Amino acid sequence: MYFNNVTIFKIYNYLNINDLFNCSLINKQFNNIFNCDLLWKTIIAEKYIDVDINEIKKQYNIINFKYIYKKIIDLLYLNKTLNLNKTIKYLINLQYLNLNNNQLQEIPKEIGSLINLQILNLCNNQLKEIPKEIESLINLKRLELDNNKLKEILKNIGSLVNLERLYLANNQLQEIPKEIGSLINLQTLDLANNQLQEIPKEIGSLINLQCLFLHNNQLKEIPKEIGSLIILHTLFLNNNQLKEIPKDIESLINLHTLFLNNNQL
Repeated sequence: MYFNNVTIFKIYNYLNINDLFNCSLINKQFNNIFNCDLLWKTIIAEKYIDVDINEIKKQYNIINFKYIYKKIIDLLYLNKTLNLNKTIKYLINLQYLNLNNNQLQEIPKEIGSLINLQILNLCNNQLKEIPKEIESLINLKRLELDNNKLKEILKNIGSLVNLERLYLANNQLQEIPKEIGSLINLQTLDLANNQLQEIPKEIGSLINLQCLFLHNNQLKEIPKEIGSLIILHTLFLNNNQLKEIPKDIESLINLHTLFLNNNQL
């Protein structure tokens, strides 16, 4: 029996990946279509219209649509397997949770149950917000949220008093809440590559801060309170719109790296 290519394309559209593979073993014609990039591009376009194909290409460095399809299935399986909102609340002894480089669009509120968590890596996802329940993670020492789509930081970030490292680079943040000043144990703060126009004066309360990354924003001034960060040794302020630097920067006696290039000084 002979099927034309159009018919085979239609057949493939109703099969899962295992069935597709089995059909490709029937004869050479089926196999050729199975390996046709256009087939996989068509299936993806019809079945996964909400998936950001360009983001998958970029993150996983793949261009072949058959492999892009497989990656989509893998990611969907991961999310289904993890079933975060049902499973995560039982992991009360968890100390390190790494969900880096998935296609997560939200984090379940049940994450607040992980009261012993010390390291949380949520980099390279599609997150637009963080649930307020994160305030319960009082033992958290490292929070990584780089490369997401966050537009704001919740005020309850100030509850994470044991936080030592906070990474928020490459998001869409426009402001930082003054409550960040409560993170008195913070040693590293990375806010690079956002849309920040100002930094709250409360940043001066971060007396243990050693590294501060504020490059590639839209900052027009730096609060004088930055002079209180007496153990700061690395400060990146390049690629902003700064016209002057507060005199109080003279107090940063331990500073050994200062980037101010590409401003309006």
